[in-house]
Amino acid sequence: MKRNPGFTLIELLVVIAIIGILAALLLPALAKAKDRAIRITCLNNEKQLYLSLHMYCDDNNDKLPVLTPGSGASWAWDLPSPVTSAMLASGCEKKTFYCPSTAPRFTDAENFLNQNSLWNFGTNTGNSFNIVGYSFAFSGNPTTASKLAVGNQNIKITAEAHANPIYPFTPYQDDVSTRVLIADVMISTGNTLPASPQDNFSSVGGGFSINGKVYPHLSAHLQNGMPAGGNYAYKDGHAQWQKFNAANAIAKNNPTQVRTGGNTPYFWW
Repeated sequence: MKRNPGFTLIELLVVIAIIGILAALLLPALAKAKDRAIRITCLNNEKQLYLSLHMYCDDNNDKLPVLTPGSGASWAWDLPSPVTSAMLASGCEKKTFYCPSTAPRFTDAENFLNQNSLWNFGTNTGNSFNIVGYSFAFSGNPTTASKLAVGNQNIKITAEAHANPIYPFTPYQDDVSTRVLIADVMISTGNTLPASPQDNFSSVGGGFSINGKVYPHLSAHLQNGMPAGGNYAYKDGHAQWQKFNAANAIAKNNPTQVRTGGNTPYFWW
């Protein structure tokens, strides 16, 4: 008798099992590759932001922008509009100001394309600032909303002295190779140590909405409710990835620390 062409049930099950095994092996690798691509894009964003910021400082005697209350800026990602305009004129694009890891909650539409986007939020409310997707360590009033603590603020893009908040309060000179200027956003409503998902890194209210739909803010590069880490651009111009590590109550043992002046939300790096 002639055998009909085709798979037997056992052969079909074997093929399905093989496909399942291959998928189980490949999907994690694909996920890691996608995550790495996002991190690289983010890193390149910060490098471009630094270059544009350096051009701004070249025209302002090495002085960085100041987050003045008059502009309406209050959070670490609120940039005065004259500053963003100068950076755009120096080669940046609006897309460069946003980390791709906050998608799908924040796409280009929510970030800058929509008339009611983050980019336009400040100007739509009668102020002169743009909400961007990275934290900038500029100087400003630390008692206003979530301004950075004084010890984390920078007035110049070059080396400078900072007030030491620890006794004997002797000012110290910063090291431009370790002094953070631009940081991925790691934001929370709590600041316990060790840090945990209960600190809420994934749903931080800020009053942002589009057509009645509320968009709570979230940290970049989230994994299981916690930031995996972030990219940082330093005063000397180099940028690198650093893992999130806020596991110890002793500050010197904590590579990742709260950088705001005590008001929520908390910005970390």
